Amino acid sequence: MPAATNTWLNKLAKEKTKLLQQMFEMEPIHVPVKHPITKQPKPHCQGEDIVYKWDEIYDDKIKGIVVETETGPSTPGKDYVDDINANPAMPYQQLRALLGDGGRWKWPEIWKNLDVLPRRGPAWRHIDDPSNLGKIENPNPQIVPLKCLVVGGGPVGLRLAIELVLGGHRVTIYERRREIIDAESGKYEKVGFTNRVNRPHINNFCRNDLDRLNGRNFMTPKMCYPVFTNTSTSSIGIDECQMLLLKTALLLGVNFELGVGYKNAEIDIENEKNQRPTWLVDYTADSMAQERYGKSETGEERFDALFGCDGGQSKVRVTQEDWLGTPKTRSYKKMFGIVSNLRKVGKKKLRELGHESGLEPEDRAGGMSGVFFYKASYHNYFIVHPSAEEMRANGIPWEGLFSFNSARKEIDKKKEAHKALLKKFMTQKAKELGIPIDERLPNGGFVEEPNDVMGFDFSEFYNCEKSAACMVPPLEWDTDIDDEWVRNSAFCICADFCKPITI
Repeated sequence: MPAATNTWLNKLAKEKTKLLQQMFEMEPIHVPVKHPITKQPKPHCQGEDIVYKWDEIYDDKIKGIVVETETGPSTPGKDYVDDINANPAMPYQQLRALLGDGGRWKWPEIWKNLDVLPRRGPAWRHIDDPSNLGKIENPNPQIVPLKCLVVGGGPVGLRLAIELVLGGHRVTIYERRREIIDAESGKYEKVGFTNRVNRPHINNFCRNDLDRLNGRNFMTPKMCYPVFTNTSTSSIGIDECQMLLLKTALLLGVNFELGVGYKNAEIDIENEKNQRPTWLVDYTADSMAQERYGKSETGEERFDALFGCDGGQSKVRVTQEDWLGTPKTRSYKKMFGIVSNLRKVGKKKLRELGHESGLEPEDRAGGMSGVFFYKASYHNYFIVHPSAEEMRANGIPWEGLFSFNSARKEIDKKKEAHKALLKKFMTQKAKELGIPIDERLPNGGFVEEPNDVMGFDFSEFYNCEKSAACMVPPLEWDTDIDDEWVRNSAFCICADFCKPITI
């Protein structure tokens, strides 16, 4: 190899190693950072930062890398949808070919964990292939690779996208929600797709699944502690989970389009000869998405399969009544939850609050009726389910709550007074229950808004007549996942698409 080429490759490897390490280290820690594009201050790192960093990493230079495999050289720019006999390499394989271990002790383990993930259909690696570490036979040899659209970049959409790409499909995620921050104050005008306040308890299966997907490698030991230690109180922030899954999805080749929103879709026959149905999807794209992905403000894109993973007020569900049935609202008795994230309290203050050892109290995973308390890494999670009478007594109005209809819209400045009431109530509750809170800390002991405190109305749930509808026959015989996965996965609600119709 010419010396000039060697020098160029070494320079490229050094540049990409630094960028990739930065991406791996990104976590939703509640400390101020700078926006990667505008350089304005923002409360903390979010999923947008990972997407922007990935754009820097996975450019045309990396996309063009040819990887030597057991079945011959890879075919850059050509996947199984283009040609069933193609030999595409996943982005992590191309990066590994250039960077090796990057001089980082964790990277070999990261690459190995990605290698171990079982492939299916055309993506399956021969049992004699060294990268097929588990020596797994092809569980679904009849898969027809499809161009798939997943609407929504939440935990469900990301986890489903990972499964689909491991089956040899070409997967795109549309995620409309991009954070908007006021340039002067640094406060959110609109929250982003990973700006989530909840921290749910997770069971052993889900915890092990996150571990397989490089959870311990993509999270610092401090962030890992509440997730992978005590099995009875294991918990993870939704934002932490999303950022972990997002890193894995990008490394496996999922195309994540931030700022692109689903508008509508219709079944369309593209080829009159084979009469194969496809989805003609109407989308919208914000100005940054138009520049990044070469899209117009509104347009159409064709996909073979459509998956709606866009939350309670699903646009896919609303626009696809012909296939999914009429959306229905199931109303239960009034049920309200106040969710808050509290800043860590120092040992001296803990002793002042009555914790003589200077240590925080134990996690309470529902140990008290209507109360949950989880110790996280950089803050603690505290949720209370007050009665309607208790709400009225404390002047908390129902109209101040976030419901499915309002939860992800622009932040309403008029609700600041309601939020102040919620913070006052949670401060009182924390003191009553012995939950440590230091009101002298910024924001009264709560983390930065909007993740400080939020009220949720859990009284209504949206559903439709069919949980899933499959109008594209080639989906058959994909993702054949065992019942244990379907039954126990806390985040992967895409199980709706697995067993009932054997995608």
